[in-house]
Parts: sequence; C-alpha cells; structure tokens
Amino acid sequence: MGLSQKRIVNLFYEIDNNENGYINLSELIEGVATNEDFKQLLKLSGGAEEIANQILSVFDKDYDEKIDMPEFIQMVRTLESR
Repeated sequence: MGLSQKRIVNLFYEIDNNENGYINLSELIEGVATNEDFKQLLKLSGGAEEIANQILSVFDKDYDEKIDMPEFIQMVRTLESR
C-alpha cells in the first residue's frame, strides 16, 4: 500500500520550503539530502543534486524547471509502483 493522498500533499509542502506551490531544483536537492521519507520513496542512488536533476528531467512535464503538486503526485505514484 502506498502513501495516502494526505501524506503525499504533506510531503510536498515539507519540501516546498518557500511555500510558493512549486518545488524548484534547490528545494529538490535539499529534500533529497534531508527528508527521510522522500529518500525512502525515491530509492535512487547518487548525490542529491544528481537525483534532483533526474527527477526534473523525468517528472517536470511542462518543462518549467519545477515540480508542481500534480507532477509531484504523479511522481510519487510512479515511484511507488516500481
């Protein structure tokens, strides 16, 4: 069983440090480096910056160099299913 919708939303806001409704590259890097729940979900190897760039390249569907809530939810669901 995956994360609840509420937990995913809470995780998004934990990583969105400036609370602007988007997760940018620097917030992704920090989230990968410091948020244990996020690290467990990702199960990716490499440095925080490398992983953050991978996330953006795969899950930033509108190519605005940030992850919005729908992209984040899709990312979590995709990662949970692997």
